[in-house]
Parts: sequence; C-alpha cells; structure tokens
Amino acid sequence: MGIAAGGKITQKIYEDAVSPVVYDEDNPHRVFIHTVSPAAWEMITGVVCPVTLITPELYKAHDYPWFALYKEHLPTVHHRGAFSRVRSVFKQNNVSPPSYDLIDSRSPPDCPRQSERKGTCVARSCGHPACAECFGESIMNGLKCMVCARAVQKYVGFDKPVPTVKPGGGAMELGGRGRRKSTGCSVEVPMRLR
Repeated sequence: MGIAAGGKITQKIYEDAVSPVVYDEDNPHRVFIHTVSPAAWEMITGVVCPVTLITPELYKAHDYPWFALYKEHLPTVHHRGAFSRVRSVFKQNNVSPPSYDLIDSRSPPDCPRQSERKGTCVARSCGHPACAECFGESIMNGLKCMVCARAVQKYVGFDKPVPTVKPGGGAMELGGRGRRKSTGCSVEVPMRLR
C-alpha cells in the first residue's frame, strides 16, 4: 500500500533547524515500517486490526499537550515544483476505498445468534461476528454466514488467526454416472506472526 495525498494522514514538512553534524553517520540503523490498510492487516495476520488507543483524552490524562499537528507553530516548506502538482487518489479515481466497521479485538461483540457467547471471529465481507459453534456450523453449510446467509469469503479471528476454509478441497470420490466429485473442504492454518 502506498501513502498518497487525500487520505486521513496530515503531514507538514519542516526545515531541519539542527546542523547535520549532530547526526551519527558512522552508526546508522535501519528501521522497516510497513503501513497497511485494515483489510491488508487482516490478510497478513489473520486477525482483526487493532483499534488505536491514542486519543486526546489519553494525552490529557498524562498531562501531555494535544495538537492537531505536532509543532504546528513552525514554518513549513512551501509546496513548490512536484509537490504543487500532487493530486489525491480520490480526485484521480473519484472512488472511496471499502471499509470495515471497527471492532475492538480486546472486547469482541457477542454472537448475534447466541448472545450468551462471545464472538471468536468475524465473517468477511458481511461483518457479522460468529462464536466457535456458529463458525463450525457455517463451515458445514458451505461457508454461509449464519446471520444473513450470504457467502463468506473468509473468517478473521479476534485474538488469534482462524484457519482458512475452502469448500471442495477434500477427497475425491466417484459420483453418479462415474463422474468424480469433491467431498469435504480444505483447511489452511495461518502462521502466527511473532
């Protein structure tokens, strides 16, 4: 995923007020930062994307100042040259990206069908949570959501990855008139990231 103009990230570029001699060029370190969308996070990790805990109230509770932008009193570099021609992705495509409802994985919602049970995963693309029993029932019913009966593309876990289930990947057997048919399903167990 790339970061483009027009998103929810606000950025200002400041001139460096510190001399370059203060930087330790003899001992450099690399830092790898991967910025992904919530949908990509789910695909990579197999779990629901965590909800951020950073709020203005959290800052105030610890007596930190809250600014719309940090160091907003500093002059910014003016948009000249290539910067002045940057157009947002929305303006280029006039399309907004799909979004999922935010679910706090630390406090999963109740299963809509069995309210005494907490959801262990969420169905994509409909977004309905499912307890372990409803998840199993969904698999037995050909990956249909047990709430809305829509086809489920995948299930995403709240605190740990859920195996990816694909119908029709089981054993092959002879059906009527000698045709081969697939029975069961295949299961891919996601690797846990460290």
